[in-house]
Amino acid sequence: MVDEGHLTRDGSLLSRTEAGAREARVLGAAWTMWLEDLSDGVPQQQPAELASSTAR
Repeated sequence: MVDEGHLTRDGSLLSRTEAGAREARVLGAAWTMWLEDLSDGVPQQQPAELASSTAR
């Protein structure tokens, strides 16, 4: 990722460049949209139902 310009290296310390920060935002937004798409149409459990289902 250093070679691609997303990170800089100073010894063992890696730091994100502006290009790396931009890429991280794009990836984060894509994951968020994908997760929202997955949840569309899936019935949401009520908190009491969720608590009883995880207590088993």
